[in-house]
Amino acid sequence: MNTWMNLATACLASVALYGCPAHTYQLISDEESGKVVGLFARDGGEPRISLEFGGKQFAASGFAISRSQNLSELRRQYGSYSKHYANVFSGLDSKHYVYSANPELRSDDGQTLRCIFAWRLAKALAGTCTTSDGKQVEIRSG
Repeated sequence: MNTWMNLATACLASVALYGCPAHTYQLISDEESGKVVGLFARDGGEPRISLEFGGKQFAASGFAISRSQNLSELRRQYGSYSKHYANVFSGLDSKHYVYSANPELRSDDGQTLRCIFAWRLAKALAGTCTTSDGKQVEIRSG
C-alpha cells in the first residue's frame, strides 16, 4: 500500500509541477488549400511543435502552455456544495481544465507561422495557424 501511495504522490506532483501531463499530438488539416502535417509534444520537458506547411518545415519549442477553468460556470453547473464541484475547486478533478498555447514557429529561411491551440486533458487539440502573409489554416490532432 505504501508503494502505491508513493507512486500516486509522484504522479500527482509531476502533473502539478508541469501543469500539463505528457502528450503527443499528430497534427493534420482537412483543408484543400494545403496539407499540413506535424507534431505537438509535451513530454515533461519543454513543449515543442513542428509543422510542414507549403513545402517548408516550421518549428518552435519552449513556448508557454496556459491552463484555465471557468469556476463560476462549473459552480453554476454542479452547485456550490456538491462533492463534484469541491473536487474541481481543489484540483482533484482536472478534466475541466482547458489548456492553450500560442507558439510562433519559424522556418529555416526566417518565415513565421503563428498558431493558437486549445485542448482539454486527453481530448483532441485544435487551432488555427496564420502565415506571415495572412493565410490561415485550421489544424487539429488526428
